[in-house]
Amino acid sequence: MGFNLRMIARVISILLLITGASMVFPLVTAAYYHETSVYPSIVTAMLISLFLGLCGYIMLDERHRGISRKKSTLKTRDCYLLVFMAWIICSLIGAVPYYLSDQTASFLDAFFESVSGYTTTGATVLVDSLLYKGLLMWKAMTHWLGGMGILVFMIILLPSLGVGGQKLATTEAPGPDLTKLAPRVQDIAKLLYFVYLSLSVLEFLFLVASPQMSPFEALINTMGSISTSGLFLHPSGISYYHSAYIEMVLSIFSLLSATNYVLFISLLKRDWDNLKKNLEIKVYATVLVITTAVVTISLAVSNIYPTFTDCLRHGFFQAVAFITTTGYVLDDYVHWPPICAMVFLFLLIVGGCGSSTAGGLKMVRFIVIFKLVARSFKKNVHPNLVSPIKAGGQIISVRATSAITTFTVLYLFTALGSALIISMDGMGLEVSMTSALSLMSTTGIYLGTVGAYGTFALFSAPIRLFMAFLMIVGRLEMYTVFFLFMPSFWNPDKAGTRL
Repeated sequence: MGFNLRMIARVISILLLITGASMVFPLVTAAYYHETSVYPSIVTAMLISLFLGLCGYIMLDERHRGISRKKSTLKTRDCYLLVFMAWIICSLIGAVPYYLSDQTASFLDAFFESVSGYTTTGATVLVDSLLYKGLLMWKAMTHWLGGMGILVFMIILLPSLGVGGQKLATTEAPGPDLTKLAPRVQDIAKLLYFVYLSLSVLEFLFLVASPQMSPFEALINTMGSISTSGLFLHPSGISYYHSAYIEMVLSIFSLLSATNYVLFISLLKRDWDNLKKNLEIKVYATVLVITTAVVTISLAVSNIYPTFTDCLRHGFFQAVAFITTTGYVLDDYVHWPPICAMVFLFLLIVGGCGSSTAGGLKMVRFIVIFKLVARSFKKNVHPNLVSPIKAGGQIISVRATSAITTFTVLYLFTALGSALIISMDGMGLEVSMTSALSLMSTTGIYLGTVGAYGTFALFSAPIRLFMAFLMIVGRLEMYTVFFLFMPSFWNPDKAGTRL
């Protein structure tokens, strides 16, 4: 059984059209700031993307070829291949503006930067303050489009996908989805992007009200925090603004964007019962409060800052940066007490809520694993105990529990294996391990001697290429990528499966 290559190519053609159209924003930005030297790079990338997309769309237009609806749908196998190809192709096109503008030393660095943007990792090999404003806008656009998922956006425009659309959304959207939001996948996508756009507009209005931020900076920072990528405009991070107001706005909207979007939709529908029973948000808030308290107290005891208020301010902001996987930096936490590093490592692994723009293991999986461990202790004492795993009053099926357990084990083994590969570059355990976890969780900063303000330019070219691959693996939550390495994926009939 072969792939539906025609439909895959058609979807990618539309993605290329969307990518090319989105380059209008950085082009307008470059024109406004009279950055004539960056015009050719953006225009070239735009024309390449639009030309390839338009050619593919015209050649594969089903309405003029009499192709049946059945042949236009996507099977599960098609979706996995499509999603991986889409991220690679969009990242390659997205790298062109960086490379042609001579802002990167090589195309590999440009590709790394593009992948980092679309995966909302925020890792960089560049000094952002040296970028043209037009390129900063393009960088922010890739973060914002990658936050909710460019394929999820495209589903709104493609009702003809049919059943394949539902599978495509499940394959591309990050996090376990335990709740049915709407009858049709197009309705789900519209609701998600309505919330996403609404949060973006609100944050922009709050940020632009600050005298320390220009409208351009407010827009860039908005796209960085809403996508939980933590885009840096200045080498010194958010501390550049010296504003508690800006720090609070970024923290609040980062937390909101790392919250399960099902809750926002329940709020729109006035489904108060779902809001009250949601266990994930309660654990999410509890973990944030406890970790902030631990970091704050350790800073106060160590006399890192002169007042307790300063300790709370830095402790809260940095805890938010790690749990939401934005990766913002307020101060050089490398010199903080060791317990802070352990707390940040824990938050780096756990991450935000499921069905959000945040990365990491996800809070809902953490809850299920914790409940499984607790049940195993009870069953050792009471062997005949029947105790189903529940979350928010709902029983989680054995299939879902098994899937979460498998994902967690695979996540940790992938992190260990990746750290081993990174360590071949001569890096120590702390840098290798936290770099791997940082890229997989799409946080983009790591612990160690260069931690807070260090870039990934210190790694060798082969390792940076591997890191780009690892960012995609983390953003697509491993299965979508790892399935491509299974022989049965390419020959399901031989394996006796139907995908």
